[in-house]
Amino acid sequence: MRSAFLKALVLFSLAVILLGMPLLLSPNSIRPSRFWLVKTGMTEAQIEEILGAKAGNYDGYTSWVFRTWSYPVEPEPNQRWWCSRHGAIHVWFDEQGLVEQSMEVHSEPATWWAKLWHRFAPPQQLHVGYVY
Repeated sequence: MRSAFLKALVLFSLAVILLGMPLLLSPNSIRPSRFWLVKTGMTEAQIEEILGAKAGNYDGYTSWVFRTWSYPVEPEPNQRWWCSRHGAIHVWFDEQGLVEQSMEVHSEPATWWAKLWHRFAPPQQLHVGYVY
C-alpha cells in the first residue's frame, strides 16, 4: 500500500514538472510593470529590448481581444502585440515606424497546458485600458 502511494506521488510530481516546464522555458519580461516603459516615439527594436522578446504570444497565452472572434486575426501592418501570462500590450506604429499609441489588455490561455496552469495558478489581475 505504501509502495503504491509512493509511486503515485512520484508520477504526480513528474507530471506537474513536465506540465510546468513550457512556462519556465520561454523567458521574457512581458509584464505590466514594464509596459509603462513603452513611450510614444519609440521604435519596435527599443520595445523588444525593454520586453526581452519579439512581438508575439508567449507562455501559451494570447490577447483576449483576438480570442473574441471565431477565426484567427492577424495584426494590421502598423500594429504589434506582446502577450504573456502576465498581460498583453498592443502597440500601433506610425508611417515612420515609431510608436503612435499603446494599450494594455488582459491575456487568456490559448494552449491546453496554459489553461491547466491558469486554473491552478492564475496570474495577478491587470488593470487594463491605459493608453500611452
